[in-house]
Amino acid sequence: MIRRETIQVIGQSVNIDKLKDVVADAVGKEVENRLREILTDSIRLMKLCRHEVLTREHINSALRIKNIPALYGYSSCDPFTFRQVPDTDLFFAYDAILSVSSIFNQPFPPLP
Repeated sequence: MIRRETIQVIGQSVNIDKLKDVVADAVGKEVENRLREILTDSIRLMKLCRHEVLTREHINSALRIKNIPALYGYSSCDPFTFRQVPDTDLFFAYDAILSVSSIFNQPFPPLP
């Protein structure tokens, strides 16, 4: 189950400071149910295609069936690069720093 504290932190990030515990529990259960439903449909599509690995395309197809916009930019083929925070045992996934002008000057990706 998605923890109450997680929902409250996400609520605080969108300026909902005082989210009651009952509401956070209800939202957590609803999010969990919807995620489970999408993943179940994705696994069904994976098995229907006779694939052995669940991919982004399976999840996007399950989202499309539910009329939910697909996730773009996420691929299981991209390797994660981890960096270590100096003087600690903490690691994080490194993201390259992009300039806004380079993003605007790129051509649009092809439509699915």
